[in-house]
Formats: sequence, C-alpha cells, structure tokens
Amino acid sequence: MPDAITATRPVLLRRVGAYLLDIAVLFAVLAPLGYGVQIALGIDPAAATARSVYITLILNFSIPAWLYFALSDRSSRGATVGKRLFGLRTQAKAGRHLGFSRALGRTAVKMVPWEMTHASSFLFVPALGEFAVGNMVGLGLAYALSFVYLFVAWRTRGRQSVHDLAAKTHVVPADAVV
Repeated sequence: MPDAITATRPVLLRRVGAYLLDIAVLFAVLAPLGYGVQIALGIDPAAATARSVYITLILNFSIPAWLYFALSDRSSRGATVGKRLFGLRTQAKAGRHLGFSRALGRTAVKMVPWEMTHASSFLFVPALGEFAVGNMVGLGLAYALSFVYLFVAWRTRGRQSVHDLAAKTHVVPADAVV
C-alpha cells in the first residue's frame, strides 16, 4: 500500500523512479555475479573481445533482466520491486493480471533501446572500444527511442508507454480499482 507521500506524486514520476530503482537493483546484483562467473570460468576481462563482452551481457544482464521484468509484471502484484516501493502495478484491461506471454511481449518491447545499445556498443563494433558511424547511429537511435517511450508515457500521464500500448497494458497506482 503506498504511503501518503508516494500517493501524491504523479504516476509518471513514480514510474520513472521505479524503473531507475529496478535497473540499479539489477546492476547491483548482476554485476558482481557476472564478475564472479568470469573468475570461476577463468575468463580474463583484460583479454575480452567485443563479441565476448556482448555474449556476457546477454547471458548475465539481458536474460536475467527480461525474466525479472516479465515475471514481476505477471505476478499477482503486477509489480517489480521498484513499482511496489513506488506504489504502482502493471495490469491488463479491467484490472486483470498479465499472463506470461503478454508480460514477456511487453518486456521485449520495453527492452528494445537497452538491446540496441548493447548491440551498437559491442556486437557490431569493429573491435572493443572502436566505433564506426553505424555504431553511433545505432546508439543515437536507441537514445531517441528511449525519449519516444518517455514522451508517450508523459502524454498518457504515466499510464502507458510504447510497450504498454503494444501489450495493451497500463500502469496504475497499486491501490487503484480500474
């Protein structure tokens, strides 16, 4: 149940805060874990290639993050840790909970800018740390798409962004009856 302070903040600000908190939690958990896996497997980070970094990102960050968002959205609370702390939840029409396929589809669209950034920074680079024009274009498109997602959320007062429109979901205060 959201407290009085959380309840007075607009859904958009709460939603942005929840997402940033979720990303921070994911990074705090997954970064040390990934480093530990590299040590356990005898992988030398100093000898990494762009492709090996990309594969590591997919296995250690992308897949766990996708599962975290999809499973959280399809949970009975319809919320990630960040959404719960900010008093929000994701729901389908008429207040119904999301099924896993809808939650996964929502997550797939949500993560497009994230995955474009990974691919543009590591998969399609000439070498680790080297960027060509195409890489800069890919990064620019990823950032532009992030702003489109934020703009759409702003236009709907935080209730829907691009991934919500695609999945036919919306984000509401946790105590709302819609």
